[in-house]
Amino acid sequence: MEGYVSLFASQPIPKDLYSINPRLIEPSWWHGQRQWAMDNNKNLCGVCGAKAKEGHETYIYDFPFAVYAGVVPVCKDCHAFVHLNLQYQAWLRLNTVSYEDLLRVSRRGVRMCIDHNVVPNSKILHTLTRIWSPRMEDEVTKFLTDNTDQPPGLPWLYNSPNWRLYFHDNVYQGGLIRTRKRDGTFARKFEITINGFTDSNSKGDSK
Repeated sequence: MEGYVSLFASQPIPKDLYSINPRLIEPSWWHGQRQWAMDNNKNLCGVCGAKAKEGHETYIYDFPFAVYAGVVPVCKDCHAFVHLNLQYQAWLRLNTVSYEDLLRVSRRGVRMCIDHNVVPNSKILHTLTRIWSPRMEDEVTKFLTDNTDQPPGLPWLYNSPNWRLYFHDNVYQGGLIRTRKRDGTFARKFEITINGFTDSNSKGDSK
């Protein structure tokens, strides 16, 4: 499976499905699928061939449905580039990723895209423009200059609240809802609609 660099160009998961995925719905099943994918690919990253340590879910998108397609074994760095925006936020807001690591993952990912003639999805490109200053004259700057005029895709679809996950013959829709209680604290309610029926749970959260 090595050489699946086109994974960087695949559509990012729509916002409305961040909290709805096979990992949360059927964790034991998903971990079994991830292990099967690891074993089937000799524990190697499906993108670069390095040691795989994680699994990345893939989907087939046909609005309003995202259909679970499978899992790709990935190394930590390739997975970080797929989710570059999360890495950027972890550096910017949480201080759990160093700026040096952010630059390293970005350079590595861009180099792979250049070598395989792949243009990453608009979300990765947008994040790269937030990380890279035009004054940084290197291959990443040139890559962005050459590719930021690419069509941005369909952001209105990406941000649509109408996405549904089709998984194991069920249709899931919903997400995390936060409401303020009278005492000033927040209640977090994770609500999923399954085939039109609501399944939810809630718990208190600190102010």
